[in-house]
Amino acid sequence: MKVGETKKIRLESKDAYGEEYIEQTKPLAEYQEVLTQTVPSNALTGNLEQKVPKDQAQQLFGSLEVGTEKKIGEASLKILSVSGDDIVVAINDPKAPFYGKKITV
Repeated sequence: MKVGETKKIRLESKDAYGEEYIEQTKPLAEYQEVLTQTVPSNALTGNLEQKVPKDQAQQLFGSLEVGTEKKIGEASLKILSVSGDDIVVAINDPKAPFYGKKITV
């Protein structure tokens, strides 16, 4: 082209701003996968250990001595160790067998 000359140029959408976007809704079932696994029942007990802040443990147990126990409903709690501001408590709750369990798939 020469200076001052004009021309019309047509660009296809794919070469300019991209193809037209069309939103689609797909059923969740298309993205769902069902996994089944048999696990021995003794692997699903409700025993776990958890760190509890010192002030919270003090309110719950009263005493912060290792071995102190407390029963809340069917759950049994026991102080396992005291280290600085962290208290490690063992919790056995037969009503919550999956609490705190990690599942790897």
